Amino acid sequence: MPFIDRQDIETLALAGGGTHVSLYMPTVKAGKETRQNPTRFKNLVKRAREEFASLGTSGDTVESLLKPVEDYAVDPEVWKTQDRALAIFVSPQVFRVVNVPFEVEEQVIAGPRFHLKPILRLLLADTDFYALKVGLGGSRLYHGNRYAVHPVAVPGMPDGMEDALRYDDFDTPHKTGQRMPAQHGAQTTAIHAHATAEEKLNRDIDRYLRRLERSVSEYLNGSHAPLVLAGTEYVLPVYRTHNRYRALDDDALREAVWQRIEPRFRERRRQAAEQFNSFHGHGRTGVEVHGEKQPGDVDLVDVVTVESFMQDADVHLDPEEALTTTLPVAAILRY
Repeated sequence: MPFIDRQDIETLALAGGGTHVSLYMPTVKAGKETRQNPTRFKNLVKRAREEFASLGTSGDTVESLLKPVEDYAVDPEVWKTQDRALAIFVSPQVFRVVNVPFEVEEQVIAGPRFHLKPILRLLLADTDFYALKVGLGGSRLYHGNRYAVHPVAVPGMPDGMEDALRYDDFDTPHKTGQRMPAQHGAQTTAIHAHATAEEKLNRDIDRYLRRLERSVSEYLNGSHAPLVLAGTEYVLPVYRTHNRYRALDDDALREAVWQRIEPRFRERRRQAAEQFNSFHGHGRTGVEVHGEKQPGDVDLVDVVTVESFMQDADVHLDPEEALTTTLPVAAILRY
């Protein structure tokens, strides 16, 4: 599972029944140090067994839960394809692996629900974006964030201009060259034929891009993530007449897109902090501090974060210097 989406988070958050185990482990991505990964993983599984023991979980249940985890680590090739961290979620009904492109704290958490806050930054509303690479031979929509960019399948997206026009049957009749005096006839006919071919090409491009734009807009319906365009100079202006998103060169797509939109996300965090500061002390804000962890406890900050995300709230995991509170979590209440 190299890249997660909102549905993945909701599936994990709503998974019920039995004990849920969340394992997080930093990994070495390349070089001889990758040999450390299996050893660290074995130690992590050992910690998981100790966590279960503290909960009084039966031995059979422990073995049943941890068997797919241990089986995952048997293949040595697994450790050659890691990113900067690994997250594994296992319960009686679920086994999911996430390669995480940023460092996480090594931890094992067992309880009635999965611990998801560390990976939530992979798709928070203040960090994800879409990029559309537009081309006459084919277009591709990408979904990404600060850490990765991945292609997504868009229902109904035409596979290039030829595919889009295959089902169209409404070409306007071609104009023909008008007969002129003999000394000018050949030249005049050639000029008219050239103009007709160019006009047809322009119409075909416009029809293709209108169909492309329609499929992309329907796919992104309800999303607030920005869309950035990438493509040739003669295609993008036509696409813009049907869509209001800005263009982008195709070089170093992920970094270039992030450089454009990161200030926007930083400004949103700053505004959220200022809004919290203005409401703080007037009954419109809330803070939550959890005491010392006991066996079977859940991380309330994790619960609040995930539930807020699933209710379409703006969630910011990075600390904002403008906040006036030093508590671990701050919230602006809707009501």
